[in-house]
Amino acid sequence: MMLDALEILKNEERLRVKIASDFRQELLKSLNQRDIANLSKILAVHIRTLERKLNNIKGNSFLLSELLKIVSYLGINKNHVCGNITKIKLGKNSTWISPLRMKLDEGYTEGVGYYVGDGRARTNRSVSTVNNNELTLMFFVNWLTTYFRIKPQHIRATVYWPNNDFNENEVNLHFSRILRLPLQNIRVVERKGKRILSPLVEIGHNNTTLKKLYDKSIIIVKNLCINNEDYAIAYLRGILVAEGSPKHHKPSSSRGVHIKMKSKELSEFNKTLLIKIGCKPAIYPTSDGEWVVCLSGVDDLERIKDIDGFKYHSKKREKLIQMLNTYKHKQVKKGDVEEIYLKRIFELIQIRKRGISVDDLANFFKRERSGVANVLHSLTKRGMVKRRHITKTGSPYSYNLTKKGKVLLSSFRR
Repeated sequence: MMLDALEILKNEERLRVKIASDFRQELLKSLNQRDIANLSKILAVHIRTLERKLNNIKGNSFLLSELLKIVSYLGINKNHVCGNITKIKLGKNSTWISPLRMKLDEGYTEGVGYYVGDGRARTNRSVSTVNNNELTLMFFVNWLTTYFRIKPQHIRATVYWPNNDFNENEVNLHFSRILRLPLQNIRVVERKGKRILSPLVEIGHNNTTLKKLYDKSIIIVKNLCINNEDYAIAYLRGILVAEGSPKHHKPSSSRGVHIKMKSKELSEFNKTLLIKIGCKPAIYPTSDGEWVVCLSGVDDLERIKDIDGFKYHSKKREKLIQMLNTYKHKQVKKGDVEEIYLKRIFELIQIRKRGISVDDLANFFKRERSGVANVLHSLTKRGMVKRRHITKTGSPYSYNLTKKGKVLLSSFRR
């Protein structure tokens, strides 16, 4: 699929265009002095200004709206005009962009997902980000050069160092090699702050037109993600690199991946895409007014690993792999507790021809007895299982399924 920059930006009032030289000559041949005088009144511009635009004098260019009025006056087909537009820009001081068609594939979608999470969305003048992971920075530079056709000499990087203990030449040379940017485009500055614990790198390209094109493309990308799993995976790779965080709480041995964002709407969209690819996410607000989409359980974490969710962030990718490699039991998600426990109780009863104990389930799940006992107490209280007191030391209760529990178990099997 291709993005047509002219089609996307055509309704912008400040959109300026350059036209092919052959088409310019065609216009000039079709216009006499009376026509030019009439058009200057129609366009509300000075006649000399119009002449400079028609003759492509440096510093003079047509607004798209002006060009369309000229061709309408001459009776020229609008499609013929659009086919002869070679460059566009927003406003007088922006940079011309060309070519006007841009590939919209999974790679571009990864970049959109990342930029939604970690790009500088509030500025209208540049496409830029700040990060401290070199793999992520390399990914962003590649995204700019591949899809926006930005030349490396037009991309700048600023390295924010947390103290004054650095060799400027060595730092500049290092990031010039890593990011494949000209040495003169790298600068390093000292910046102290509680949040700057390691070097941060800001990468960007100033271009109002490209930023507006990106902004307008987001809705197109999101619609693709809703309808196509491959694009959904690509978007999630980007958002996970930007806002995803593997979490391992060692005291409780719980593991998960959190995606934290300020916008509830964006968080709900992330949740929708995760469901689309087979995960079972939960979403909840935080005390600081943000929203977290949470994945827990080995199945969801394995799915994130399968799609290479942290492909462009080396530390997060390594942590996820380490979390999965150190699993000692199959973590049970809150929403699946009833189904998993009832199934296991039923299976053990069929095998042993008797009720089962807390120890039986604790040995299977490899969890502390207290945690298993809490789940069985909850199921008992809700009428899913019944318990019988036995005198055996260490196993005071035996558990069986109730009729209500068997009915619920049957519904899970359908």
